[in-house]
Amino acid sequence: MTENENELPKFNDGEYEKTKEERDGEKTNNQNEENSTISSEVSPSEKTMGMLCHLLALCGLIGIPFGNILGPLILWLIKKDESEFINTCGKDSINFQITIMIGVLICVPLVFVLIGFIGIAALAIFDLVCLIKGAIAANKGEIYQYPYKIKFIK
Repeated sequence: MTENENELPKFNDGEYEKTKEERDGEKTNNQNEENSTISSEVSPSEKTMGMLCHLLALCGLIGIPFGNILGPLILWLIKKDESEFINTCGKDSINFQITIMIGVLICVPLVFVLIGFIGIAALAIFDLVCLIKGAIAANKGEIYQYPYKIKFIK
């Protein structure tokens, strides 16, 4: 075998077989990504409180006025000093709920043109999906980054 043949990529059943250096580089990158989302080991009670920060926003979807903001806000104000994880989950949930509320307020005048009903329904579904994703991530001890949120609380 010549030296050039050793440099060619190896394929195993149609898949590229990575070199040891590439595999080590991926391990380092994965470890850095994990450390950026989880600063330290999160306790089960912190995971539960983080999950509640996300799920308490459901109060707004069941009919409590401004419950989608008040639920996470009250829990965040009580628990924010106990854990950085709970602090981050609470801030992210509140920021997202304020952003959703702004979207709903924009859709309310559009109800007269019948487009607002579609916008409000779409926002409610989007809110519900993101809440569930956030709660699942918090239960795993991960920080969920809500899409399209405005950072009011930093």
